[in-house]
Amino acid sequence: MHKLNKKIGDYGEKIAVRYLKKLGYIIRNKNYRCSLGELDIIAQYKSCITFTEVKARYNDTYGFPVEAVDYRKRLKIHNAAKHYI
Repeated sequence: MHKLNKKIGDYGEKIAVRYLKKLGYIIRNKNYRCSLGELDIIAQYKSCITFTEVKARYNDTYGFPVEAVDYRKRLKIHNAAKHYI
């Protein structure tokens, strides 16, 4: 099951990158890791840097992707983003 989840996650990230590029973003980094967490996509549009968390699901058995980004996950993203900057 882990391999399937990884494939779905990779596919979701690929779609997200394609979408951001289509909107004019420059992809600065993917799967950035530090001691504080991981950032799926770091992109830039003009002078704005964005940090994108990608959640892809095969179905909604375990809930919707947005439900997986709770307060603790947002805090990890925030801290990793501060580290990156």
